Amino acid sequence: MSPSPAPAPGIGAAAARAFSTAGHPPLLTARRIDRLEALDLPDSICRKHDVLDAEGYRSVVAEAEEQYGSVDLLIDNAGFMTLEPVARQSADDWRRQFDSTAWAC
Repeated sequence: MSPSPAPAPGIGAAAARAFSTAGHPPLLTARRIDRLEALDLPDSICRKHDVLDAEGYRSVVAEAEEQYGSVDLLIDNAGFMTLEPVARQSADDWRRQFDSTAWAC
């Protein structure tokens, strides 16, 4: 089992495809699961999840472990970035960017 949050187009999707092709069922999580389901990978689990929700993350990992066994690898390529000029960003914007990059499950 290889959890891989947020495999939107790009490196997350490429990693999910590579692990799936190699016979490692991926657990794919994101806030929007339409992109995950569109990958149409065999033996994958797609769940809606925000990486800042630690309890939710434990829950989706437990579900995947129950179905496929222990987790062998975690790829966390989630992130958040505010595109406003720095002078217009709030402290909450900065906290969310930092938390989703540095502290995400």
